[in-house]
Amino acid sequence: MQEREEINILFIDDHHMILEDYKNVLSRSELNNIYLSIDTADNCDTAWENIVNGTYQTVF
Repeated sequence: MQEREEINILFIDDHHMILEDYKNVLSRSELNNIYLSIDTADNCDTAWENIVNGTYQTVF
């Protein structure tokens, strides 16, 4: 059995509905051996705190 790769993603947007839509679409995607860890931020202060303290491969 192969190990699952984890990809950490941070979405930043001031519209909660957009953030939830992105999370829902990605969480329903079937990606072989890939686990998506998705965090969100709805303002610049929270986004910066997450970027500084997190280990994200992708920030949108």
